Amino acid sequence: RTPIAGTVVRRGAIAGTFATAQTSLAMIADTKTMWAMLEVRESDAALVRVGQEAVLEVDGLPLDHAPIKAKVTWIASEVSKRTHTVAARAEVHNTQGLLRSGQFAHATIHVASQRDAVAVPRRAVQRIGGKHYVFVREGPGLYSPRKVKLGRAGHGLMEVKGKVPLGAPVVTDGAFLLRTELSKHQIGAGCCEVPGGEKSGGR
Repeated sequence: RTPIAGTVVRRGAIAGTFATAQTSLAMIADTKTMWAMLEVRESDAALVRVGQEAVLEVDGLPLDHAPIKAKVTWIASEVSKRTHTVAARAEVHNTQGLLRSGQFAHATIHVASQRDAVAVPRRAVQRIGGKHYVFVREGPGLYSPRKVKLGRAGHGLMEVKGKVPLGAPVVTDGAFLLRTELSKHQIGAGCCEVPGGEKSGGR
């Protein structure tokens, strides 16, 4: 008799096997609650919190099966040197017994409620004198520095709060050239003219 209730997930013994008190005959597990071990991108790890909801799409389940909801219960305090990801754990209810140990899954963690925001590529944000700026294209070869406050980040984008209109063309790869052309006293004084500079529409 087993000391706990559960399901036999591994059985090493067969009839006729010589066994002692130290021999493991079987492994018993309670599969009603399982763990989903997640690998979070290093750039997104700061947004993940214990208690957030994770939605899992599990390989091996029917394609028409609804995504499975879970809850983040643990987040590692270190970054993997091999994968540059942060480990996290989510608890999943498995009362129907559909999930099996070792299955692969894709997870989406809901880090915040959805809201409208202006986001620009990360490389469009420049730090000057302890503040953050985005260069908006005003005309051919003419760019205006706009002071912004940073918000959420993810997937190569950065949320910015300030006078950057939705859809405005912003400088990306050439932003560091504009930064070097301006001194701390020139920031906010108006537009500057610098040839070149790639631009990308803010969203």
